Amino acid sequence: MNLSQRNRNIILWVVAIGLLISMVISFTPGTLFGGASQREAAEGPVALNVNGEPVRELEIARLEQTPPFNAVQEGPVAEDLQTVLLDQVVSQELLQRAAADVDISSAEVRERVNEFREQQGVAGGSNDRAYQDLIAGAGYTDDTFRDLIRTQVQQEKYLDSLTEGVSVTGEEVETYYAANQNAYRSEPRITAREIVVADRALADRLYARAVAGEDFAALARENSTERAEQGGALGAAEGESTPQPVTRVALPTAVAEAAFALGGPGLTAPIEAGGAFHIVKVEAYEPGAPRPLDEVRGEVETDVLELKEAAAQENALLNLKADAEVSAPEGSRYRYQNPTVARVGDTEIKAAELGRATYLNPQIQQLLNPNFADIIASSVKPNVLDQLVDEELAYQGAQRLDATFVGPRAAVAQSALGYVGRDVEVTDANIRSYYRDNQAAFTVEPSALTTRVNFPDAASARDFRRALTGAQSVDAEAVRLVAEASDGTVQNLGNVTPGTQPEVIDTALFNFGRGPEAAMTPLGDGLDISRVLTVTTPAADTSASGGAASGGAPSGGAGSVGAGAAPQQQFVVLVAARTPERVRPLREVRTQVEQGVLEQQRTRVQQDWLAGLRRDIPVENLLAAQTAPAGAQSGGAGGGGSVPTLTPTPAPESGSAN
Repeated sequence: MNLSQRNRNIILWVVAIGLLISMVISFTPGTLFGGASQREAAEGPVALNVNGEPVRELEIARLEQTPPFNAVQEGPVAEDLQTVLLDQVVSQELLQRAAADVDISSAEVRERVNEFREQQGVAGGSNDRAYQDLIAGAGYTDDTFRDLIRTQVQQEKYLDSLTEGVSVTGEEVETYYAANQNAYRSEPRITAREIVVADRALADRLYARAVAGEDFAALARENSTERAEQGGALGAAEGESTPQPVTRVALPTAVAEAAFALGGPGLTAPIEAGGAFHIVKVEAYEPGAPRPLDEVRGEVETDVLELKEAAAQENALLNLKADAEVSAPEGSRYRYQNPTVARVGDTEIKAAELGRATYLNPQIQQLLNPNFADIIASSVKPNVLDQLVDEELAYQGAQRLDATFVGPRAAVAQSALGYVGRDVEVTDANIRSYYRDNQAAFTVEPSALTTRVNFPDAASARDFRRALTGAQSVDAEAVRLVAEASDGTVQNLGNVTPGTQPEVIDTALFNFGRGPEAAMTPLGDGLDISRVLTVTTPAADTSASGGAASGGAPSGGAGSVGAGAAPQQQFVVLVAARTPERVRPLREVRTQVEQGVLEQQRTRVQQDWLAGLRRDIPVENLLAAQTAPAGAQSGGAGGGGSVPTLTPTPAPESGSAN
């Protein structure tokens, strides 16, 4: 997601919750609550008053049953989720009231409804019944659906009106570009050749030959179903055979992921995509690089304009909340409590802001359930608060820099951090030191394109090994034929890496020693063959579901051996094209190392800048203070260590909504 999209979300969540509220109301026809009036009977009693306007319990109760608000039902996380929900309900109510006076014509509503009908495949008079049935399934009539659309269009036009007259200056564009150059990088490219074949066995044989050092272009000319006459050269013009740099779009997605993941010269194992098998040999890798401002000025201007518009909308909504009065009538089971959880200078960070940053994060939502609730409350949420404190420090620090930043507060903070780290330089000594200290990151783990042959007894396995070792040429077909003659069963394990097979197989494949004690010996054609291995297989794993990874041999049917039966022994011979572990030389990964050093140096400069701001701007972490053990002193945000769960401070029944 680019920066402009990220910051548009600040406004879009307000609009989205409005749609959800409207849908919830309409989804629930009939009487859910008893009461003195038809409205109260249909929508329940008043839960909150926002600037004197009622928000009824039905709106909130039904929202509580939707993700993420229904993920945890009790405890501090449930309280946090309710704080976020009520804050969004309040924000939506304020937005709806602010937009209520915006004029919307029947023609505008009709146009939007027609767009909806087209998208749903129910356009035109002949589909009126289908359209009515569609919206009725969500609890709407045509009239109530048009009312919803009118409200949405009103809010959109109101938000648009807040950005009238917004423009950008050259200084703003130049500052934003300087602070966010990485957002305008060119795409990485590779110079490479590719072999494409329809048969897996052929792909495996060609990969083994390529690993053994055969000329890749010649293999492509002889076997590839694509670009054979060009030696598999990617990007080469017709009649040419020299590969040219290409981006990811030149390859199927899965193939591109593997090829670009090499980050430099290398060879991918066969990858299936689109009904074919692809092998890519990367000859050179060009990382993305910042494009000059003259080339991307139009893009930057658009992004800066969108950020300024988002800031105008954000400020308007914040002002609406700052001036709002929210109260709960007697008897309501809801209380809008939005205590301050941290102060940075004169700015307060509220519980709802922390809750949104925590529980509306898609990654955190994946863990949002009762089993992880305590971890989220005690560890994740305090870390998110530290990030919000740093963000606020950076926002306030931006005002001290000799530059003009634009956008919502989060975008200004991000730009300020980018700006202070923009001039970091990397020396050759830095590069060599980083490469030395992070050698594991540039080490390619060993792998083995492996065929496993299972035998009922050791004698059959020895016969197979003897016959294959004496063969003039070995390929997948030869392995299959000799295995059948020796009563063996062939399993294609694919490209195996350490730790994925039973220990005896793992040891044989990845012990690259030679001599009499070696577990595998050369066959020729880039292949090695193992000694006869004895694999003990638990009886419960000898079903058809066992598979190669568990070391199970093929069996007749699932669950054919009951639990508690004696383990079985299998006699196994491996035939593999093995690639040993390799530390990629610095010349091959220099661009990656340089990028790593840059990021490391920038982070150090940014952290030093934030530390300096922290010395000048007082930071008070009330979340830590409220939950610290008696007698303990709480430090500023970022003080380290997990923080116990927050016990919300009771709030009065009415107060400001900010």
